[in-house]
Amino acid sequence: MSTIPLAWLLNQRSLHLQSIHTPGGDFTVVHATELTDPTEFTTPGSLILTVGLAFADSPEDFHDYAARLTRAGVRAIGFGTGLVFDQVPPPLIDAAHTHDLGLFEVPRATAFLAIANAVMAELSRRTLAEQTELLRRQEKLNRQAGNGLDALLREASSYLGAEIALAEVAPGTPPSARTSTGKNGARVTTLSIPLVVGGGGAELPGRRFHLVARSASADKFPASSRALLRHLAGLVGLLVSSPPRDSPDESLALRVLLDQGASTETRQEAERTFPQEPLDMSVLHADTPELLDDALSSLLPGHVQLSEYSAVVVHAPGDTFPPLPLRIATSPRTPIRDISLPLAQQLLARAQALSEPGTIQVQPQPTWLADPSVQAALQPRRAATIGALEEYDPRLSTTLRAYLLCGAQVSPTATRLGLHRHTIRAHLEKIEQVCQVDLSDALVRAELTMLLQG
Repeated sequence: MSTIPLAWLLNQRSLHLQSIHTPGGDFTVVHATELTDPTEFTTPGSLILTVGLAFADSPEDFHDYAARLTRAGVRAIGFGTGLVFDQVPPPLIDAAHTHDLGLFEVPRATAFLAIANAVMAELSRRTLAEQTELLRRQEKLNRQAGNGLDALLREASSYLGAEIALAEVAPGTPPSARTSTGKNGARVTTLSIPLVVGGGGAELPGRRFHLVARSASADKFPASSRALLRHLAGLVGLLVSSPPRDSPDESLALRVLLDQGASTETRQEAERTFPQEPLDMSVLHADTPELLDDALSSLLPGHVQLSEYSAVVVHAPGDTFPPLPLRIATSPRTPIRDISLPLAQQLLARAQALSEPGTIQVQPQPTWLADPSVQAALQPRRAATIGALEEYDPRLSTTLRAYLLCGAQVSPTATRLGLHRHTIRAHLEKIEQVCQVDLSDALVRAELTMLLQG
């Protein structure tokens, strides 16, 4: 999940925030609350906004309040003045310094919603930038794989700023992530990712390898680096297990089809790797990286990881998956030419929206919807709804699209966008007002889904 430095928020001049204590550090989400003990409803990395209503008669209790928030992992407090307190109470200032808790004043003219909206927009921007950069690096690694294992590892090493090597290990050697002291006394972090090359049965046991990354830092590898390392592990496994040949195998070909920067010629060559008849395309989403690893280890080539929690798989219609608690979205009988990253992202959103492990079939967009006459007929209604949203606040159309993709469920939508559920509900209320629709009506949601396809 993306984070935002507290210093960034304090530097937003339009919000007129006044720093009182800024110890540094990042936060991930904003909560507005007037509870005396909101820790049950907060998450580590939160930023709390409050006017101190619960402490109007007992400001000395701010000491215990700050201590509770610090233990819960709260990064900072934004205190609104001009309603209950004319200025930030001295006991709260003392407590912030005592517990090294960030503290800033929010003047009455600045709405808490304005702060939440600014943070939401910046989080969305940073998340998109991280995802775009991860995809760009994955695509470069895909291309570098054609130059051999050594070139691939060198390229990945330059991206991650880490030493990367492939080590053969004894069966049963577990993966590891540890921090240790190097020869010069510096702290280093090592991460190993297992991959099995070759067969898996008793007659032809697979050789066991670990992809080992070593960084001259005591900090853990961030999520984006771990995702890139898992992607690299998939490429390395393919290169080690497959002898050189004229055409790529299905996993390498699938990586090309998901590469939006691939040339037409490269894509056509990749398409020829697959059978001519349509295939099922599925996205598997697991609650833990280990669970996804268990699922992928039993699959034949023809899968690509999107992240440490999800992967794309192409397979024959009717094929079943391992009996594991996975969330799976499948596009049945998909023509090879239609396999793409946008389709994979659509399937991922539907898989993540499942409230519990299971499988859902997602039908592709009907061809008649792309007909110019149909689009012309839809345009007036699209302008009155989606167009009105874009004009009022483009973020609302982003929320609407995610809400519809997530099966009209608030919690999965909040998770997908990295926002609080209360923020999503506020957005949905505003969408209903601007578009003059009732989102609880299934027919209305179907209409909006169709309008968003234009």
